Amino acid sequence: ETMLQSGFVSDGSALHEWVYGKARLKVGLNPNDKGFQRFMSRIRLLPYTIPMAEFIGGYEKLVKAHTAKSYDLFIHLPIEFPIVQDGHRPVNEQFRRLSNDYLLTTIRELGIPYIETGGSVAERITKIVAHLNVPLVMPVEEAVSLAQEETKRRNSLEMEYGDKLKKQRYGSL
Repeated sequence: ETMLQSGFVSDGSALHEWVYGKARLKVGLNPNDKGFQRFMSRIRLLPYTIPMAEFIGGYEKLVKAHTAKSYDLFIHLPIEFPIVQDGHRPVNEQFRRLSNDYLLTTIRELGIPYIETGGSVAERITKIVAHLNVPLVMPVEEAVSLAQEETKRRNSLEMEYGDKLKKQRYGSL
């Protein structure tokens, strides 16, 4: 972001990272944990709760200052699709709603304009491109199709070579 002084379009921000952390503190590291498992997880994390909350609080101040200075518009994509159970992130509907609420509340608090864009992926892209008045380099349907093909390719590689790919990305498991 700092290298792109003339502007940028991003699919996320430091604000999203803070929201993710804040929601994790509220619902737990794995919101899909049930009953006793959730209770034990909270007990194990108890000694770290205050330091984590202090960190998130300090990070909040930095993130809000950066966000207010760096972003002139947010495009909010409302929750319209079911959760993709990809095994990468432990999320549930409560976590999604909470994150969505934190994000919108903060954007409003900072006074940053936002537009809400719903519909299919192609409809969302078409609305965003029109609102931002940016030129298309290919038809929207073609771009969506290419993205879907790439997602399938990556998911199939992950399934076929899962542990090998993880070791390449993250080192030994």
